[in-house]
Amino acid sequence: MINLILIQIQHNQSLEEATKKADELEKQISTLQDTLISAQNDKISSLTGDIGAIVGIFGLIFAILSLISAVAIIYIQQQNRKATENIKHAKEIMSEARQVNIEGNEINKSAANELKEVQKKIKEVDFLMDFSRKQSLVNAKINQCRTVMEIISFYLDINTYTVQAPVELTPMDMRTLQDYRKRMADISNKIDAHFNVVNLLVESFHKNFGNNEEKFHVDNSIESLNLTKNVIMKTYEETSALLEESRDFYENKVSNRGATSPVEKEE
Repeated sequence: MINLILIQIQHNQSLEEATKKADELEKQISTLQDTLISAQNDKISSLTGDIGAIVGIFGLIFAILSLISAVAIIYIQQQNRKATENIKHAKEIMSEARQVNIEGNEINKSAANELKEVQKKIKEVDFLMDFSRKQSLVNAKINQCRTVMEIISFYLDINTYTVQAPVELTPMDMRTLQDYRKRMADISNKIDAHFNVVNLLVESFHKNFGNNEEKFHVDNSIESLNLTKNVIMKTYEETSALLEESRDFYENKVSNRGATSPVEKEE
């Protein structure tokens, strides 16, 4: 810049004018530099202010975001804490429910076992009652046979024809009475045998009842009792037939005297 000024001075102007113009030009340059510096400072100040504003805005935004983040973190922590407590409570409830379920299953099993035991006892009672009913029927039939035998013994007693209703007995009559007495003795022996068999069967039944290992003997007692009942029915038929024959014999003997059977009088 100075070289240009000197060149211009050399060609056109005198030294003083050149000096004056140089001074003016330096002033202008200085003024221009001051203006540039001032403009730069203004721009720098403006930029600094803008940067500060921007930084302030970003700082506020960051502060807001930090606050939001802190609130969110606190909220999440609270929710996590509640969730943890809820999970723990849910686990406790599940554990209690599982325990209740186990206890309920045990109660159900116990009740089922008790029900089975009760049903078993009911079956046993029904079984005992059925056997007792059969035993009672057999004993009743035996007692009927014995009652009939007592009546027959009256018709076959010799005193009946010699003392209570005196009649003449022929040798044939005596043989007939003897045959009746023999049949009566045979039937009486059968009745006693039936009675003894029934007692043995009843004793065996009650001795082995309830023991699964002796179930065969229990079943055998029941089956034998049924068979014995059928045999006793046949014996009762024999007893009834002898009663009819002996009564007819008696009535034929005393009919001529108009006598009546003492059994019929009682009836």
